[in-house]
Amino acid sequence: MDYKETQEMELEALEAIYSEELEILNTEYPNIHLKITLNSHGEGIVDAHDSIEPFNTILEMKLNDKYPDVIPEISIRNLEDLFDEERVGKIVSDLNAISEENLGMNMIYTIVSGLQDIIGQLSKELKKRAEDEFEAKLKAAEEEENKVIEGTTVTVENFNAWNKKFIAEMYELKNAEQKAKEAALQGKLTGKQQFLKDSTLFNSDLTLLVNELNDEEISSGVNDKNEEAVDIDESLFNVDDEDLELLSSDED
Repeated sequence: MDYKETQEMELEALEAIYSEELEILNTEYPNIHLKITLNSHGEGIVDAHDSIEPFNTILEMKLNDKYPDVIPEISIRNLEDLFDEERVGKIVSDLNAISEENLGMNMIYTIVSGLQDIIGQLSKELKKRAEDEFEAKLKAAEEEENKVIEGTTVTVENFNAWNKKFIAEMYELKNAEQKAKEAALQGKLTGKQQFLKDSTLFNSDLTLLVNELNDEEISSGVNDKNEEAVDIDESLFNVDDEDLELLSSDED
């Protein structure tokens, strides 16, 4: 086999295939040295819309004077910031295994194709790493938030503040539901229905007022235990069905 001619012909083919990725650092036989740069988002490697940042992998090969009967010297660069030395060494080992399987044949194209497959796997590893880091940060934030909640002492002041907010939210919710029901009705309400609706809203307002007064009683009781609480007889304002019947009879 004419090793010099074989290597030169293979280089010509590689220049046609990898016109942008290939750089021949030394063209002189028997010290041919070439470099191929592959981008992780290059055609046929990974999804261009993948969430990871693109990265370049540099493959360098030095051809022995008896190549392809002797495998090329392979090195990988530009991955040091993304992967540890052991992972990069595994890549070189895998490419050497591909070379051994193709002894006696032009193998550079096959080696590059194998590296493209490996880069696809590297992209998945980086994506998984980013997801794990995000989950870890989220879990840590939740645990910190739970610590704050568990460590909060319940006092009359913060309970009253929470209770007022809760009652106001419930009142707004009930009011919104009532308005939605009214909007869904076809036609006008009867006089009795209108009176019943108004009395319901009035009683709801009264309940809110009573709760607020009781809250004020609790707060003021801390500073002045001798102050008497304000009692409101809610029954004076409640309208029951019997009252409605009497009103209805009077209207008739």
